[in-house]
Amino acid sequence: MTRFVPTESYTRDASKLPPAQPPSLQIRTQTPRPLRVVDRPDGGHAPLTLQLGATFAALDANGKPIALSQKKGRLMLAMLACAPGMKRSRDWLRRHLWHRSFTAHGFSSLRQCLHNLRHALGAQGVCLCADRDYIWLEATAVDWGESKDDPTLFLENAPRLDGPTQDWLDRERVRLGSVRPCAVQHAQ
Repeated sequence: MTRFVPTESYTRDASKLPPAQPPSLQIRTQTPRPLRVVDRPDGGHAPLTLQLGATFAALDANGKPIALSQKKGRLMLAMLACAPGMKRSRDWLRRHLWHRSFTAHGFSSLRQCLHNLRHALGAQGVCLCADRDYIWLEATAVDWGESKDDPTLFLENAPRLDGPTQDWLDRERVRLGSVRPCAVQHAQ
């Protein structure tokens, strides 16, 4: 019987990770869309704006992109932004994002993802709220971009999905095709 003994210990510290590199191979060329800050109805800027077009983007109040390296973290923000009241139960998110994991491990992964998202969002992390049962977004604007006109573009560049996550994405594209969302949605 062979025993494997770890020779090095690894710690995960988001500040020590290298910045995410863009993919080196693009299948089709896209004309870059300028990022824009969405105004709130009261005249101010939302502290956090999520763009849910073909490419996902999170912007601070000044319109500067926020780098989010976790794929599941970006998906979780998109799922919250599309939810009624921008609120989902922890169990719903665990079942959709960590459906292959055991329940306890899935909830642990959800807590870690939530912690990493808040850290990556920096000052805008206060927009991502949670309690024992639910996770929700506050003071967040959603810009549907080009997916408003063509729902097949909604999260087109999402990572490879499967199971309940892909089912959710398919349902949202159908819903967007029939409802035609307004260009901007605000959380109170």
